[in-house]
Amino acid sequence: MIMTATQVEELKEVIQFRVELLNELIKENVKTASESNADDGWPIVPAKELSSIEQQVIDNAQREILDLTKTLAWLDTDFGGRCEACGEAIEFEKLKSAPANRSCENCIQR
Repeated sequence: MIMTATQVEELKEVIQFRVELLNELIKENVKTASESNADDGWPIVPAKELSSIEQQVIDNAQREILDLTKTLAWLDTDFGGRCEACGEAIEFEKLKSAPANRSCENCIQR
């Protein structure tokens, strides 16, 4: 069953909240910053000032933000809520729990 408009809006809110949390996580893991990147607003910090764990946390958060941003755009298309591989509807609860996943259960298991 394809999502209702209310479910789409709820999912967008979940995604936007998650993006906000990830941005806070990035800020917390950045020790110092003197400049801001005009494209994405994330602070520029020389890599040598970050531990490898901090850098990995930031990299993972940035990747997830990118995936979530793609999901927001996908939700606004005619294919939003449908598996990118086979076109089957993805259950709302599955999308809500893992919003960056744009594949149905069958295609994930392949």
